[in-house]
Amino acid sequence: MIKESIKHILKKMGRISNEDTEKKINDCTTFIQSARITNFLSPLLVNFSYLPLTDAAAGPHYYAHILNDIIINNKKNILDIGSGISTILIARLLKINDIAASIISIDHDKNWQNIVGSILKRDGVDQYVTFIDSPIIKSNEYTWYDKTKIVFPDDYSIDTLLIDGPIGTTAHLARFEAVPFLKKYLSRNCYTIYLHDTDRPDEKEIVRLWAMDLPYAKISVFNRYTLFSYGNKFEFYPQSIL
Repeated sequence: MIKESIKHILKKMGRISNEDTEKKINDCTTFIQSARITNFLSPLLVNFSYLPLTDAAAGPHYYAHILNDIIINNKKNILDIGSGISTILIARLLKINDIAASIISIDHDKNWQNIVGSILKRDGVDQYVTFIDSPIIKSNEYTWYDKTKIVFPDDYSIDTLLIDGPIGTTAHLARFEAVPFLKKYLSRNCYTIYLHDTDRPDEKEIVRLWAMDLPYAKISVFNRYTLFSYGNKFEFYPQSIL
């Protein structure tokens, strides 16, 4: 319905030809979808500090998916690899919804973490986040964060794992080590893993390798990210207009 309406409007405007029809329609529907989801996210955007959104940011659909998951599936222990917008939005969510949960956020760039931390403090949500500053090093076959800096309590159990770091250009398969290292901390009852940038070759290969390491997880592929889900009771995909 939406796609047909957009196609009709673009043809009326003389803005499409046979060759680029599908691309322009997809671009328009993606824009409308993002605008609609951003509207739903407005309680986490209004009356808070301005968020520095850039092309590196994951986007509203990704954030809405995570936030839905936390509320609907009652998630408590969130590990965020790659400090940023997701860290801030989740902390705001925990505050305004009075959710007893916590975030651990890992990044290699202390200066960037300080910027994120200052936003959290201005918003009055810094108490929800613990930062781990861990440099990126070469270890065995892969390059990843310094694991000696990443220490959790013995009873720590991850039910939500967000992976948007290290920067994909850091090294070949730069994000691969996340699951092999953190697998032992994943909740035995339910967990969700979000890997961003899976429209890139390295991340597609990482998904293939992780699928062998997480044989019981359901894998769902979206536009720019892939989700591994195990044991979640309720569906949490953001509502679609298409």
